[in-house]
Amino acid sequence: EFQRPPGYDGPLTVRGEVVAAELTNGHEWDTGEVLSYDLTGLDPACAARHVDFGQGHPCSISIHTSSSCFSSGFGGHLWNATWVLHDPWPWLLYLPSSEGRASADAVEVITGVAARQGEGRAVVVSDAQGRHAACGVFRSVESSWRWWRSASVWWVVLPLSVCA
Repeated sequence: EFQRPPGYDGPLTVRGEVVAAELTNGHEWDTGEVLSYDLTGLDPACAARHVDFGQGHPCSISIHTSSSCFSSGFGGHLWNATWVLHDPWPWLLYLPSSEGRASADAVEVITGVAARQGEGRAVVVSDAQGRHAACGVFRSVESSWRWWRSASVWWVVLPLSVCA
């Protein structure tokens, strides 16, 4: 379930679901997450061309190292700087409708971190000013991992979810 983080005084109330599956070729340097999401209550200003992407991480969805939605900064983004040169999370942007709804399927994010390491971690949604507008914690939605192969990539299907 998404919550308003402490200190957020904006008008947004984000609802919906973010699901993560694991993406790997068997190497840490190309391991990451495949995210799917369907969210409402997002900032409609993120659809405008005047968003300042130089300030914070506006209009983004990111997994953080913290296991709490009440810690300052949520512990930073979850990624492995040894294997991935740049933090990939500022580039996972949502583009909402004028009503504040956005959805996407199978968005690949190479983090150098296995998706199962995201269990219990904070998932944060930012508004057009880069403020943390919503936070939820990933929980396992399956008792067992199911693997399937597409081309040369292995995916672990639907292990983690945040629901409204």
